[in-house]
Amino acid sequence: MTNAKVDAYIGRSTAWPAELAALRDVLLGAGLTEELKWGKPCYAADGANIAIMQEMKSFLALMFFKGALMPDPDGLLEEQGPNSRSAKRITFTSVDDITRLAAAVERYVAAAIAVEASGATVAPAPAWSPVDALAGWHDGIARTVLQRFAQVERVTASALRPTVERHGIVVAGGEELRRRGVANAERERSIAWRDLVAEMCEFYPRYVREFERMLTIAPDDDQRAVRRLVDHEIALVEAAIGVRDGRADALASVEQFIASAD
Repeated sequence: MTNAKVDAYIGRSTAWPAELAALRDVLLGAGLTEELKWGKPCYAADGANIAIMQEMKSFLALMFFKGALMPDPDGLLEEQGPNSRSAKRITFTSVDDITRLAAAVERYVAAAIAVEASGATVAPAPAWSPVDALAGWHDGIARTVLQRFAQVERVTASALRPTVERHGIVVAGGEELRRRGVANAERERSIAWRDLVAEMCEFYPRYVREFERMLTIAPDDDQRAVRRLVDHEIALVEAAIGVRDGRADALASVEQFIASAD
């Protein structure tokens, strides 16, 4: 059964309307249900998200949420980006592509449903944050604080990853992320700990305001992820102020944030 909101989405499309309609027919024919989620046509089986269509500039993508766990006998699955661990996609540039690959798409949908039914999940990314590089150059309380801040960043990145992947956003990952993090940390290496904390107290609240503005424009399906982004920055601000003021419970906010992810 078609969904009226997906009808409207396809009707508004100026990039890939014919391809969207053709791929939609294949997915519905494979037994999936559809609804508009995260602003895009999303397809599910028994309430579990299986795939989502993403309009890119040069192609239409069908992203499988757990594509990394699926077999790929026809070599159709492509990496979503260097920081994507779970999602993979099939890309199309014409209705002819979709017609030619329709039978294969149906097989891949069946494989995706089987993966979802198995309960399998992708292993988390190796634990590392750019803040770790900065923590390595400090001792005592400074290292402890920065290590906990790094853990907050890791928890937040993990929470945001599904949203980033759904929107087809490609971000730096692996060695590139580490290279950039070390370079940024190197620039702050010579700053005295007291001055670094003062900078945190001055600049971190600006990020809170920016993230709170994102809440006013984010679609309903992304509100939880953006709220998490806001809360992570608030936790860092409160901790930085506590460290500056010498409070014994300075890290309470970050500990609570980390615990809330468990």
